[in-house]
Amino acid sequence: MNMPRTASPAPDSTMAPSSFHSRYAPDREAFRLVESMLSGRHPSAVIILGGGLNYLSKAFKASLPGSRTVLLQPSDIFDSESVEKSDFTWSPSSSQTPDTFLGQALGDGKAAGGIVVLEWPPVMQRFAEMGAFLRRTVADYLERLSSSSATTSYWARRWLRNSLRFCMGENIHATIKPGAGPIVIACAGPGLRESLPLLGKSGTSVWALASAQEALAAFGIRPDLVLATDPGHWNSLHLRQELIQRVPFALPPSASVPAALFGGEQLLVPLDTGLAFETMAIRAAGSQPVEAATAGTAAGTAISLALRATTGSVFVAGLDLAARGLRAHANPYALDSVDLAMSTRLRPEHHLRHDLIFERYPETIGSWRVSRAFKSYSSTICASGFDAGRTYRISDSPVPTMLSRMSPERAYEICSTGLQLPSIVPQGMRGDSSDRVRAFAALLVELADRLSRRAREATESGQYFATDEATSLLALAGRNAAPLIAQAARKTIQKASVDLALAGLERGLGAFLELCNA
Repeated sequence: MNMPRTASPAPDSTMAPSSFHSRYAPDREAFRLVESMLSGRHPSAVIILGGGLNYLSKAFKASLPGSRTVLLQPSDIFDSESVEKSDFTWSPSSSQTPDTFLGQALGDGKAAGGIVVLEWPPVMQRFAEMGAFLRRTVADYLERLSSSSATTSYWARRWLRNSLRFCMGENIHATIKPGAGPIVIACAGPGLRESLPLLGKSGTSVWALASAQEALAAFGIRPDLVLATDPGHWNSLHLRQELIQRVPFALPPSASVPAALFGGEQLLVPLDTGLAFETMAIRAAGSQPVEAATAGTAAGTAISLALRATTGSVFVAGLDLAARGLRAHANPYALDSVDLAMSTRLRPEHHLRHDLIFERYPETIGSWRVSRAFKSYSSTICASGFDAGRTYRISDSPVPTMLSRMSPERAYEICSTGLQLPSIVPQGMRGDSSDRVRAFAALLVELADRLSRRAREATESGQYFATDEATSLLALAGRNAAPLIAQAARKTIQKASVDLALAGLERGLGAFLELCNA
């Protein structure tokens, strides 16, 4: 959904900023709406859509002091007129997109205590087109934020455990020496096959997501680098082909990897996507990490990595984010054997595939089927500034991203060859695995001590836990940390929550130190 070009209808006498509020008691009018919307809830942040003169922000701050107000206006006529300043404000005159603005306003951990969305109907109805756009943008952002929060809660401990396993590996660590030649990133979408000529063109560097490696092997293509980011055990299935091809692979320490790949035969490029555990593991290994963005998907991480690795073009093939016909992925695909394992004579593979596709991708657009989850994440896949002009998506999928589209034929034509390609260069690593594990254990104790002090001081400091602190707390203390994280965001910390988190922190640290000493 694109932002409307015009933020407001033509001005007239009814568009004075004050005309959108009660002439006699605008404060009381706003307080009534806030009270009815809160209904006893205590969120740590509120998103106000079309606040007008912003009486809603004033009412919200009075009802819940310490909470954060985030205002998005559908018109810039209110820019210089407001009875209350919100903590963060966006209008059509802002240089940022609303989505970027929301990420900056709510992505630091303050939203951990919950978010409510309030609309001021007179303003939203008057500027209906921009209002609808902002409503959709906020809904998409909150869906991604909710998914990210659930992911962190579920995977935090696994991220930490995987990082410990990373220190136990014996692979030779490597880094990426930048070049100027083109990189083609192979994703596992059903449209990957159309890019075979480009993937096989000499003078290009082919990088593959782990989920696409099996399909590339079937096509007779050996990638120059394989990227794996998933923390789940199914990542081991995706990396089966890596056990055969033995090409260099890149991953953050938080990713799940089969034990056989930690045997030391192929080069491993350690990636730092910003998790505290990853930084600790790479530091314990004595390696130099390659920075990469998380970007919500493995494809987004691969794109960020490729843009740092070359000054040339980056082509992304198979990034479809949709199913075509009865296929959601390129064939063969490692997890098909899991999804279709229950096929029987009365419920054959075709029947199972039909049910899975229709359940996971309910919407139809031509020959494609799409899902809301992929459409929501598609906006996070992007390249900005100069990089936007050299990053191309090779796909005719109806799901849009922020990347420029190009046909496979055109990509093959403009793909320059003869330039220096990025290369994988070995680097040093600290001692044997026992040295690395001891170094990781020492860093883990330091982290636990910092978190313990923060938890004890939280009541007096009134500071909420930043996203990385909250992730570390959840990894070590588990669900015992959740009440403290939420209450700190709301500034309503109870001693019982602090004690619960500290007890969980002590148990969790002990369990991980036991693994380190095993």
